[in-house]
Amino acid sequence: MGERIAEMEGSGSTASESEQAVEALRHFVTLVINQDHVAQGWLKFLITLQAGLVAGISYLFSIATGRPPWFVNLSAVGIPLIGILTTIALTLVTLQERKWQCWYAHQANSLPGATTLIFPVDYGCTGDIAEQHLDYISRVVILLAITLIMFWTIILWIGLRHLWL
Repeated sequence: MGERIAEMEGSGSTASESEQAVEALRHFVTLVINQDHVAQGWLKFLITLQAGLVAGISYLFSIATGRPPWFVNLSAVGIPLIGILTTIALTLVTLQERKWQCWYAHQANSLPGATTLIFPVDYGCTGDIAEQHLDYISRVVILLAITLIMFWTIILWIGLRHLWL
């Protein structure tokens, strides 16, 4: 980043233009870093929530004997449904944050007066936020979500079988 700022400082026709370009670059770099922290926070929340649901349902299955049947049945169906819905919702939020990060990186790369890219890989992040391409991390998040949804679907199926028996 230091080389890029040095290039931009020397490329402006006036001191104020180069200062504005450098400040814009610093601003976009800060935005990209912040978006990465936000996306990581949502992903941590997803993993923590799913771990809590797994612990809850495993505890519920271990103490199911002697509990009212309606409580066990409701929990055996309700917890997996909550797991599926929160996985979908938090994955969509995380992917949206990743798209914003891609858009910010593209904006930083396309600042006037720069000859090198500060973010060397540009995944075609042009256009609207909704049109941004999914990067490698986004595909990993989608794979994690599919795995979690499959897990919760199996647990839901087990819960429904228990309900009907």
